[in-house]
Amino acid sequence: MPVSADRESNAMNERKRKQTIKQLLDDATTAHCDLNMFYAIIALAENSLISAEHEVATGRIIKICLGEAQKALARLDEASDAILKDPRP
Repeated sequence: MPVSADRESNAMNERKRKQTIKQLLDDATTAHCDLNMFYAIIALAENSLISAEHEVATGRIIKICLGEAQKALARLDEASDAILKDPRP
């Protein structure tokens, strides 16, 4: 892992430690909603609800949604990990 990425990861972990459980739960909930929404859009696009003449645009939409879904999943994982590792009672 490059040094800059390691520093960024450490900074993100420090911010997560300073958040309250409620904030972490809100982050996890928002990420989960985003994840569901992106996959719903993908399902609509993949099930041919868009005409064939827009196939290129449909492919771009799916690609964008897949990328954003991965980001949402990463946010969900981070928030969940922070909640599970929290030593507070």
